[in-house]
Amino acid sequence: MPISVSNGLGKLVSANLTPNQRNIEESIQKLTTGVRIHKGADDAASMHLASKFESHVKGLTVTISNQKDALAALYTAEGGINKIGNLLQNMRELAVQSQTDTIDNLQRELLVAKSDAIKLEITRIAQNTKFGDTKLLDGTYQNKSIQVGKNSFDTLDISIGGVTGNDMIFLRNDLIQRVYSTPYIIGQTETSLQTSNKNKIQANSIFIDGFQNNATIAIDAGMQASEFANRVHIAGLGIEASAVTKAQLFGMAQASNISFKLGANSANNSDASGVTISASITDPNDLNPLVEAVNLKTLQTGVSAEISIIAGSADSSAITLTQADGANIFISHMDFTPNGPSHSNNAASNQNEIFARSLDKDGVRADTANANLSRGIGTDEIVRFIDKDRNIHVDQEGGVVSVTVTEKGSGYSSAPSVTFNGNSFSTDASGAVGARANYSANLVNGKVDTITRATLANRGRGYDLGAPPTIAISAPPVQNFNARTSINIANDRITLNSHNFETGDPLTYRNGGGTTLSGLVNGREYFAIKHDNNTISLASTKAGALANNSLDLAPASHAFNARSNVSVTNDTIQASNHNFANGDRVTYTSGGRTLRNFTDGDDYIVRNVSGSTFKLENITSGNIVNIEGMQDSFNAQNNVNHTTNRISVTGHNFTNNDKVTYSAGGGAAIGGLVNGQDYYVRSISGDTIQLSATSFGSAIDIIARDTGSFNASSNVDLLNNKITAAGHSLSNGDQVTYTTNSGGTAIRGLTAGQTYYVRNVAGNTFQVSQTPAGSIVDLLPEQSSFNAATNVSGLNIFTNNKFSVGDIVTYSAGSGTAIGGLVDNTNYRIQYVSGSIVRLQNLGGGPAISLTAGSSETHTLTGQNSGSSETHSFNGAYAGENETHTFTNEYAGPSENHSFKSTQYAGHNTPSQTFQGRTATATPVMGEDDVPDPIYYNDITQDYERAALIVGTVTMESPQTIRIASDNSTEKAGFFGTAYSYIDAEGNAAGNSDLVTVSPIKTVNDVDISTINNARKSLDYIDAGIDQFIKVGNEISVNASRISSAITSTLNNMIHAEGEFSSLLSTDYAIETTTFTVSSMIKETSLALLAQANAPKKAVNTLISNVMENQWDPTFFLVQGGGYRYRNI
Repeated sequence: MPISVSNGLGKLVSANLTPNQRNIEESIQKLTTGVRIHKGADDAASMHLASKFESHVKGLTVTISNQKDALAALYTAEGGINKIGNLLQNMRELAVQSQTDTIDNLQRELLVAKSDAIKLEITRIAQNTKFGDTKLLDGTYQNKSIQVGKNSFDTLDISIGGVTGNDMIFLRNDLIQRVYSTPYIIGQTETSLQTSNKNKIQANSIFIDGFQNNATIAIDAGMQASEFANRVHIAGLGIEASAVTKAQLFGMAQASNISFKLGANSANNSDASGVTISASITDPNDLNPLVEAVNLKTLQTGVSAEISIIAGSADSSAITLTQADGANIFISHMDFTPNGPSHSNNAASNQNEIFARSLDKDGVRADTANANLSRGIGTDEIVRFIDKDRNIHVDQEGGVVSVTVTEKGSGYSSAPSVTFNGNSFSTDASGAVGARANYSANLVNGKVDTITRATLANRGRGYDLGAPPTIAISAPPVQNFNARTSINIANDRITLNSHNFETGDPLTYRNGGGTTLSGLVNGREYFAIKHDNNTISLASTKAGALANNSLDLAPASHAFNARSNVSVTNDTIQASNHNFANGDRVTYTSGGRTLRNFTDGDDYIVRNVSGSTFKLENITSGNIVNIEGMQDSFNAQNNVNHTTNRISVTGHNFTNNDKVTYSAGGGAAIGGLVNGQDYYVRSISGDTIQLSATSFGSAIDIIARDTGSFNASSNVDLLNNKITAAGHSLSNGDQVTYTTNSGGTAIRGLTAGQTYYVRNVAGNTFQVSQTPAGSIVDLLPEQSSFNAATNVSGLNIFTNNKFSVGDIVTYSAGSGTAIGGLVDNTNYRIQYVSGSIVRLQNLGGGPAISLTAGSSETHTLTGQNSGSSETHSFNGAYAGENETHTFTNEYAGPSENHSFKSTQYAGHNTPSQTFQGRTATATPVMGEDDVPDPIYYNDITQDYERAALIVGTVTMESPQTIRIASDNSTEKAGFFGTAYSYIDAEGNAAGNSDLVTVSPIKTVNDVDISTINNARKSLDYIDAGIDQFIKVGNEISVNASRISSAITSTLNNMIHAEGEFSSLLSTDYAIETTTFTVSSMIKETSLALLAQANAPKKAVNTLISNVMENQWDPTFFLVQGGGYRYRNI
């Protein structure tokens, strides 16, 4: 049977070896990666916590990036604000410099120009300092949220104030604004006082904005001025409010007793409340008894009386009632005794009457100019009191019952006149003569809102109802403005003081005979866009005005002709009707060929304005621009044709007879021209021209470059065919043109104007040939031919010649017969020559030979010289060298329009341009009234009152602007007054006629250093700008510090978070190295033990195998201590 041997040591070692190997592998992974946790099983809690720290670190990294961007934006803003600070300091220096009389007007203009340029530059920097696309210094960078932590609401808000010119505000502390309510009077029925509805403070609510607070003030119907003032005071707006009520009684018709009540609860006859005032008036022009009667009851009524001051003096026919606390004055139960007649056909006859009106706080009627008030829309509204005990019956026929306004017009500053034209008056039912209707226009916001009458009688009477009258309404006022100083081309706004236009109102523009503004058409109607009471913009349509789509009022641009309006001599430019002034900055636009020393599109400063002419200053150099004539260049060799006497000048702008100055540019002048000399252009053909020496003269003969001149008689060697030209510049092979100059006779053998080639040059001598390598030209003596029959007479031979007396000539009859007196081929001497007449004599002398004409054939006289003593030349092929020459024109440019455009102004410095609103129109409504108008006791009808309520004036005062607004379109009209009283520089309080209308708010844009006084005021505005600069600079610095601190804090948090994250994930090398070492030792030990355990097993198996093969007894083997040994048998 098989036998096996085993022990438990191998299993024990193998069981421990596997987990130990796993520990070794984990240690190796941790040591090589440096990471302690690779999976959740390694350390689930730490791995979760590490993930949170990792998210924290990444969030803080992004936060730091955001903070750095914000810090960069602040540094960008800081750079811009520093530039603005420097500009403000510079402007302050200019303002200080301008406060002296030691500078002249030109210097002051320069200071003003620099100051204006600084204002523009400040706003430009503020508007254009950006971080990315975000503006930083224009005031819009507000409450910007910056992330400073890892969580959603870990933010920091930063803001940067605006530093444009308008943001630098100086609030004058020497001003007081006063706003007034409009006082008004209400008759008992109020049916005739529609105008009052547009003036008085109606029941509603009004929003009032003061410098300390704002509030909505509730208004009750008929509320007393004192109550309104009290509500303003309680609201704590920083506005002082007071009230006073004044009324006037006047126009008593006749002497009688008069009585009325003050302070009654109602006008009912049965109402016993109130205090009765009674007086006996013996003279209607002396109401002192009524004054005394009122003052006797002042303690009961609170109302005092005095004789009225009218037109600067006391008028006893009127008294002024005053309620000093601003309570209402209620006049009722008016009665005259004795009573008037019981019946009349005339409503105004045979009755006593008195009138009442409201007065403002100074006792001035509402429609009269008051130097202490900036008047609103107040009208003089009157209540008429008449006797209560009477009955009137009025018969009227054909009257104007009412008037319908068909066009309200626009731009009215005061009520226009209303005139009824046409139609004839007849008589009314009572037989009385007819009367013309009398109506008055009532304005609202500069427009005719209604047209009403004061009394029933004002309807007119006696009209033919079939042909009603026409109504003529006077036109609104023409409002002038200065096209230079009143237009802001940056925002297209026009300053039109107290213009009376509302947005959408029509108005007509006229240039006043001056230059029409760019973008507008003279005489065209436009529509207003109202910005405030003194400023408007224009729209082309009403819809455009309502949508605030204003027209672009482009800066003034003036064209001039570059040829005829530019003076090269005086450096001036003439532009008709230009609006430029010294110091203006203008942009030059070329209309084609840019003027020399100018750059198209560059800006220049206007100087030396005189009428329509001016000069320009270069902004960079500060020098007047030197205007030079057009300059055109050409090649003196390739662009000059001496044959046609034409010069080719590419792209020239010459005009026939232009005077030009020729310059050889340091080279040799063209033949026929003189360097630096003036010439006149003629015969222009395309790019080519000719020149003349005088205006409209003949063309100058341009000759080829002079290369060799000689005497045609003495410098020609006929024997050797040589020519001597002292100092010539010819070389062998030169191509030259032979010329006789000044119309001389060519040497025989040569042809004037023909081209030859120079040969055999030896010093000053040379020969010529017709081709470069051809035979030498044979130079022949001079010869003259004549007809032997027709050109011979007596002693004379008639022939063209250049002979001189004494010349020896050879007579030849050719192949013909010699003339009588001469022998063929014989020499003779010239005895006489004059023009074409030649006489011969024998060589020995003697008289002229008598000649007999021969046959009609050609004979000749041949001299011994080559020609007459005249200068001939051989010239090169070109008129000049291969170099650039120029012509400088007397004109600065061609006849084309160039322009200068203002960068600041739209028009002329004259207040002649105008706007005028549209004229209102209306139509009458005709009708009849033939019914009784009873006036009984306690039965009141239109315009005849027994009671009136007078509401006083509220005065609101504030050191700063008071703003009023409400939801009632007519309510704001109940307030008026933009005037400010002030203390002048010497501490004197201004009042009444000295009162001026000024704004309490000034900015850097209001800086004006044109006068010493203005410069002094402007220092305050500049200092306010510097304060704003410091404030915004501090804001930037503080925000930068906050963000820098936030960055430091965030970095610390991130460092700690990274540390925690690292401590959780990083391998502990000491522990892992020990673990790895121990595990490796265990592994080695285990492997050794396993090897030892397996060795005996193999030995026993081998032994048993041997025993079995030899039949040994297995019992001979003993086992001791887990090992085997043999036991001896």
